Amino acid sequence: MAEPRAVSTDANPPPQLDQAMLEGVRVRLRNLGLLGLTDVSDSSLAEAVRRFQASINIPETGVLNRDTLGRLLVP
Repeated sequence: MAEPRAVSTDANPPPQLDQAMLEGVRVRLRNLGLLGLTDVSDSSLAEAVRRFQASINIPETGVLNRDTLGRLLVP
């Protein structure tokens, strides 16, 4: 599965994610109830990221930028 990519003009660009990091993101989103077990598409991941962003009141871009990753991967 390809990693999600987005064109970003902000100062918080998406980092390069390896497969292990991307799987960690998926697991965390599943644990939060934002991504289903069968949701494997990039669009499902982007929608789950948008829902996560909305839940913590940051701009809902669906992009795994540094700010989103930092907040998502904090235990």
